[in-house]
Amino acid sequence: MNDRGGRIIISLQRQFKIFDNNGSGTLSYDEFDKAVKDFGVEIEEIDIKGLFKSMDIDGNGEIDFNEFLRVVVGEMN
Repeated sequence: MNDRGGRIIISLQRQFKIFDNNGSGTLSYDEFDKAVKDFGVEIEEIDIKGLFKSMDIDGNGEIDFNEFLRVVVGEMN
């Protein structure tokens, strides 16, 4: 991976840790909802729920960093 790509992933990982208020290593719906609102994204609650569900790839009710990364960055080699 080139240097720029590595920096982006590290930056996303830092942001993910900030979102993860309880330090569990995953984002609950409440943590995700707060993160979206803290960023000032104007989005309907139903759309936040849909976005959360689409990011929760394994369907366990939480988003781990790998799921977050796959959705935000896309598939990587």
